[in-house]
Amino acid sequence: MIAQLRHFARRFVLMLSGEVMQSIFHFAFNVALVRALPAHDYGVFATVLLMGGLALQYVRCLVGTPACLAISPALGRRSALALDVTFGSGALALSLGIGAGTALCLHVWLGSSALTGGAYIGLWSMRAYLRTAFFARHQQGYASLSDLVFTLSGTILALTLLLGPQDDLLDRSFLVLALANALSIAAALLFPLRRIRLNFGRATRARFTRLMRQLSWSLLGVTMGNLQAQGQIMLVIMLAGPVAYAPIAAMQVFFAPLRLLGFAMANMMQPEIATLLARRDGAKFRELLPFWTLVMLAVSAAYGVAALLALPLISAPVFEGQPKLLLWLFAWLGATLPMLYIMPKLTLEVNRSFRLLAIIGGISAVVGMGLGAILLLLATPVISLSGILVGEAIVLVCCWYLMGTVDTRYQTTVPVPVARLGGVGP
Repeated sequence: MIAQLRHFARRFVLMLSGEVMQSIFHFAFNVALVRALPAHDYGVFATVLLMGGLALQYVRCLVGTPACLAISPALGRRSALALDVTFGSGALALSLGIGAGTALCLHVWLGSSALTGGAYIGLWSMRAYLRTAFFARHQQGYASLSDLVFTLSGTILALTLLLGPQDDLLDRSFLVLALANALSIAAALLFPLRRIRLNFGRATRARFTRLMRQLSWSLLGVTMGNLQAQGQIMLVIMLAGPVAYAPIAAMQVFFAPLRLLGFAMANMMQPEIATLLARRDGAKFRELLPFWTLVMLAVSAAYGVAALLALPLISAPVFEGQPKLLLWLFAWLGATLPMLYIMPKLTLEVNRSFRLLAIIGGISAVVGMGLGAILLLLATPVISLSGILVGEAIVLVCCWYLMGTVDTRYQTTVPVPVARLGGVGP
């Protein structure tokens, strides 16, 4: 047990180093834009970031999670290369589609920032998949190197932007993020000195076809989860506008490191869970389940107290006339609750319980958005965020309950049947 904890701790520190670098950059850049942009423009910027976060969820659902579940147990076999090519090709096609869709939405909504905003979201999606692929291949060092390139290039470009002319700041902010992601992708592809291979032919389509049933349930689950977690925010944006969303988004910026911590934990643990269950070694994971959950709870509590103490020091135009203490409470709880169900949810994903996760997401979305819509009509946009917390609480309870019904000791199959997906070539 101690040896395994040390193993996970070393991997987590290495992985977290990349997340911390990104978190510091995103945090500083957002804080600078909170002070530099008017409330409407910052609300638009935050809305595009929200769209990017949703895009990452779909990338993880459709190619990231299948890659983790399939490639990690297949390492050392020729089928791993074929799987790598398959999911990498799918990720590229998906990222291009997401970028084009984002650009179209921005063009219809704003009439500006369409190209830069779409490029940013598309490149961000591709970079997220490449990081996941490194984790699946147990090559966290390359992922951290790519994160370093993103952070350094983004910092230099952001300083150039903020210290230069302030006209058209919103559009150029998207350009900075797009270029930083592009340079990070270039580093991720060049530094490992591996041949870049893509395949959009019949073999790739056949592998995705075999996964279609699982992916369909996973896609539905992610959609329901996004509605549950972000549906109320979407209602605020649609009904009250970007100005009303600006203070909510600005406060959530201060808790973005917690969300990145949870994302890092998911990236680290999912390949490990898949490997352990493929070896019928679920007992080791069940020992780690409460440990990592308590660690994340402790980190979240400490971070929340630090943010509360710093609250009087936070000042920006978007917070004028806003209940900052209430915004802090909702932002902290909204970041903490998902961290407490990461471990059971990952286990359900590895056990391919996508249908159950979709049902949970649907129930929580209906209850949370329904409550939030009522509160949005009767109270303020900030109070209506209570619907998000209710939805997250439902997911928390259901995931832990269903985790207790899953017997991982007798897992007899590799989570994604590599024998049927792999083959010997792309």
